[in-house]
Amino acid sequence: MPDYPTKETKVKIKLINGGKLTGVINTVGYDRLSDFFEKSGSTFVKVYKASVTGNKNTTIILNKSNILYIIPLEQK
Repeated sequence: MPDYPTKETKVKIKLINGGKLTGVINTVGYDRLSDFFEKSGSTFVKVYKASVTGNKNTTIILNKSNILYIIPLEQK
């Protein structure tokens, strides 16, 4: 399996329906998280290593229009 470049940005996301999730977004090719959301051109974002409503380490394909806000978490 080929290795793809990654720049993992850990985030906490609040959804418009009140739900919350934490996970990782691959922001490779972008200097800032805001650049990723403004310039990527996709309606959807892939959140992996995600935890939401009892599910851990899952992948979620999330429509950006369902996001109320995003908080970047400190990288270790």
